[in-house]
Amino acid sequence: MLDYVNEPIYKNIIGISSLWLLYPLIIYLFNKNIKSYLTVTIVFLWLFVCCVISCLMWKDYDHSSILYKLDIIFAQGTFLLLLYLTFFVYTSNINKYLKYLLPIGVGGFYLLTCKLYNESYYETALFSHLMFRFIGIWWTYIAFNHTLTINRFIIISFMYWIYILYYKYIICKSHIVDCYDIDEYNKGTYELLSLILYCLMLF
Repeated sequence: MLDYVNEPIYKNIIGISSLWLLYPLIIYLFNKNIKSYLTVTIVFLWLFVCCVISCLMWKDYDHSSILYKLDIIFAQGTFLLLLYLTFFVYTSNINKYLKYLLPIGVGGFYLLTCKLYNESYYETALFSHLMFRFIGIWWTYIAFNHTLTINRFIIISFMYWIYILYYKYIICKSHIVDCYDIDEYNKGTYELLSLILYCLMLF
């Protein structure tokens, strides 16, 4: 886990963007063609809790808090559970190339994020952090829902990045809000939840 506590813009962007993981999970709930296995249900609940813990942890960042430790456990567990889902549960339903490219992408960008942060390239580390989350969202989507149309991928990806740019450059960099203000963090989460709801209504 990276310590962005001294840069509230980074903290807010990473914390609020945690909510995007809800998108593929909710799509799975609405998809009545998918069989429900006990293992899949366990993975689903784990990822849901992981999303909530991450959002709460970044809201009031404390390196020594229980939420911080739980966030690390759930993030690592999510990676392992998605691997299990991909290679042992839905083995024949996921493209053979994506089976390897998605986890490699997530792991690769995570390691790159750590390296960039340790070398004090904070802006680039932030982008890399958002990239491994971005890939993780689509890995989750494919792991649970199997098929992905190009239209959905383009539109939802556009929404993901445009909100980050909007929040980072229009809201935070222009000093419209105080990024240390917890109420502004809450407002950002409500805005993103509204955007995710809109994305769910598109398809």
